[in-house]
Amino acid sequence: MNKKKLTIELLQKEAKSFAKKESLYYSSELYDITDGKAVGTYLEHKFQAFLHKKYKYNEGSSAKGLDFPELHIDMKVTGDFQTTTGLRKIIENRGNIDDIIAFFHERMLPLDEIQAESLATEVLNNIPKVGYLTISNALQWRLQYRRVIQEADIIMGIHKVL
Repeated sequence: MNKKKLTIELLQKEAKSFAKKESLYYSSELYDITDGKAVGTYLEHKFQAFLHKKYKYNEGSSAKGLDFPELHIDMKVTGDFQTTTGLRKIIENRGNIDDIIAFFHERMLPLDEIQAESLATEVLNNIPKVGYLTISNALQWRLQYRRVIQEADIIMGIHKVL
């Protein structure tokens, strides 16, 4: 069978179909599981298998752009909102490497001096795009999705799937 290329529109259509189908029956594999991440991983793998039957695409994960089940977030906009907007402001104000390194320290990024200088140089040479996730190091580097959910279908690269 010749598989079609998976587009955002087809992904949205298939996600709706998959969600409706999955909500109709009780899955014994999930009996007694209370860990939301385990449930999400199980469903993501099942959804990927569902897609692979019909479509040709490079399988992703949350880190690469596919975040099942609600959103598709292009990896170009997965940076931390406060960090990326802060770095862009420093650069707009003609900040230098020292300013950027100080910003890294204020954000408590886990970088040593060599890493901080290397990353600051990279930031100056390749100004980051604004990211729309919130990454909380106070919550052990967990992602928060409220902003990205609010921006879905408004910001290029963030699409509602369901």
